Amino acid sequence: MSIMRQLSEEETRNRSCLEAFQAAWGARDVAALGGLITDGCVYSASVGPEPGTTWRGRDEVIAGFALMLANDPGGSSSLETIYVGDKAFATWSIEAARPDGTTQTIRGSDVFDFKDGLIARKDAFRKVEANLTPTLAPALTSASSLSPAPTSKRSRDYIVRAFREADVPQLLQLMRALAAFEGYLDDFRVSEADLIDFGLSAAPRFEALVAANERADTPPRLLGMCVLYRIPWTYDMKPKLVMKELFIDEAARGRGVGQALLAAAQARAHETGASALIWTVLKGNRAAEAFYAGNGGKPDPLWNNWVLPTKSP
Repeated sequence: MSIMRQLSEEETRNRSCLEAFQAAWGARDVAALGGLITDGCVYSASVGPEPGTTWRGRDEVIAGFALMLANDPGGSSSLETIYVGDKAFATWSIEAARPDGTTQTIRGSDVFDFKDGLIARKDAFRKVEANLTPTLAPALTSASSLSPAPTSKRSRDYIVRAFREADVPQLLQLMRALAAFEGYLDDFRVSEADLIDFGLSAAPRFEALVAANERADTPPRLLGMCVLYRIPWTYDMKPKLVMKELFIDEAARGRGVGQALLAAAQARAHETGASALIWTVLKGNRAAEAFYAGNGGKPDPLWNNWVLPTKSP
């Protein structure tokens, strides 16, 4: 005969909180998620440069949730949840597209801590799709002969590099997609010839970093772009690097492409001696704001953009 233990009031609150959290995550309801965490909540994502990225405090954690949901391919499902005292262990899976169009199943787990019926910590982990190194196969017969392997939270099947002339048609497509998203496609006038003349001449007016999925059996496919130009000097007699455009192809989102391009732009700013990397965000683009905040960016506290159109001749 089995005896079912009656849950305490605290255990019932914890379970109700997590069930509501999982439902809100599935619905991509960031506001609802924010109402289910403590003021001092800590969120450690399964991806990012640390490895993983950690947000602390309600506002940062909400921004982290928004960033992860913006990069989440969707289709996630909770598989099992185990509650132990003030903790819960939940497993999940996500269906995501590979670069070749096939589908992969990403599996992971979350560890939750509760306080007063709210989530005080969410620590996420995921399995990484990667091939074992063939040369290690013979060593598997002897566990003592294996050295600890380096770990990674995300495998990358693309490289970040400067754009080339062969990239121009795809680069222009990405620019047009961004123009459509931001609402100025009707005024878009850039051509392939302009990109070559302005970006690949002896004295280029801009530079573009691209994330390219380069495989031996197919032509390179651009997953995203980052367009930069340089302000030669300002009040501190140092240049500033302006990130004019950062855009990721919709099919490539959720793979760290945006983070890789932003990191490369920051490194480029350092290489050129710039005092800062600066950019603007389309008003109302909360996902972009959360992404930049989650990667160390901050709104400029001193300056707002103003516009004065030139008069027609």
